[in-house]
Amino acid sequence: MEGYDLTPGGLAPPHCAACGVTSQLLRCGGCKVVSYCSATHQSAHRAEHKAICNAIKKSRETLAHEEAALRARPANLYLPFDVFNAGAGRFWGIIDTRDYMRARFAAADSLLQVDTVSAAEEALDHLMDMLRLCRSDNLGVRDIVPTLLLRLDREQECYDFLKWWATVGSDMHYDWGDVTLPYLNIRGADAFEDFDAFDVNSLGLAHLVAATLLKLRLFLDLSS
Repeated sequence: MEGYDLTPGGLAPPHCAACGVTSQLLRCGGCKVVSYCSATHQSAHRAEHKAICNAIKKSRETLAHEEAALRARPANLYLPFDVFNAGAGRFWGIIDTRDYMRARFAAADSLLQVDTVSAAEEALDHLMDMLRLCRSDNLGVRDIVPTLLLRLDREQECYDFLKWWATVGSDMHYDWGDVTLPYLNIRGADAFEDFDAFDVNSLGLAHLVAATLLKLRLFLDLSS
């Protein structure tokens, strides 16, 4: 198998899953996040790839079904018309959106079983849009986002995300139902600043680990 360099976050760049070659690739028509250099190599790798490929396809189909069902549901006292716009920021509080949100989480989770950049990017897109739709994050996707950003070598976005949740997001007076308030709006925060810049005690374990890894990466980059 030919070699290729992993990203600093440990993700594989586009490559043939069977031989490692990085040129003239075609994506798997099922999962669309694994690539092959030829139909022969795709066939040879099928037994190993089949389970996760089918899981990703099924999760996408379930998500599409739940989205169509939610869009088709008639508005009522608790479900606004055009819920994806009128209800953005308040999903989960709107009971009818919960099956959709669970399906979207499952779609992201299935993608996270594949260590490729394209899989990580698609999973991150799902998670960030889930946060846009549900500011209060009842499914806890905020605990996954920082390490995923680190794996994608997006350190600045990771630090901005962590700092928002450790400052604004930890304010007990923040009104999660008021979608006019700023949300995840920190940009360009100083990742070299001391942890005293925000309350470390407000960080959950996942965010504390991500912040520590980020600081260590910055230190190693400066030391090299």
